[in-house]
Amino acid sequence: MKKLILMTAILVLTACGSNQPGQRSASAPVKVQPPASDYAKDLTFPKKVYAMEYVSQHKYDDPIYGIQLRYAHDFSSSDILDVYVYPIPAAEWEETLPLLREETKQVLAEIKMAVEQKHYQAATPGEIQEIELAGQKGVKTPLDLIINDGTPYQSFVYLFAQEDKFIKLRFSFLKGNGEGLPNGDSLAEELIAKISVPKESAYMHALREEHKKQQAQQLMQLLMQALEKQETE
Repeated sequence: MKKLILMTAILVLTACGSNQPGQRSASAPVKVQPPASDYAKDLTFPKKVYAMEYVSQHKYDDPIYGIQLRYAHDFSSSDILDVYVYPIPAAEWEETLPLLREETKQVLAEIKMAVEQKHYQAATPGEIQEIELAGQKGVKTPLDLIINDGTPYQSFVYLFAQEDKFIKLRFSFLKGNGEGLPNGDSLAEELIAKISVPKESAYMHALREEHKKQQAQQLMQLLMQALEKQETE
């Protein structure tokens, strides 16, 4: 019975693999890389969030890293807000909260590494909390940061998902400063309500389809190994 189930699964995976859309023979010409998200055209965002003014942006060469927007306080350059928009590194993203939690853990691990590399003197994260702002579910984590000269900062990490993208917000305010600013939730809500990200790009769609195909191939290999084991027993 087990052998029959394994053979059926292998036949199904083989059939799926033989009908992959866009699959080409070894002699077919190499296709041009499909276009990535056009953030200059398709990303909309507010130029001001309370007393925080948009000042610059940086688009990364690798489409996986997306784009960074920076806002600075009208009267204090020490208070900044960084917004990162980048593709969710997963083939499926219908269940966003688990993905947001995992991505937050990755962000916190990067901050911990930054402390170990002496970019910060110390970083103490709080609990990851689920939130809903402007009708969008997300997660947030407060952080107490101390930079290398001993100056203390209050920082927050917010993560949301829109289309196939993560939207990560990093607030860093000098403790005791923040004149003209509301609390972190109000800032995040104001921004997240006004930002609109590009839809899934052809580049990311192709990348995800290739990932699915590789997963199917790996599963078929495991099933073949299990079948071979059954036949030798």
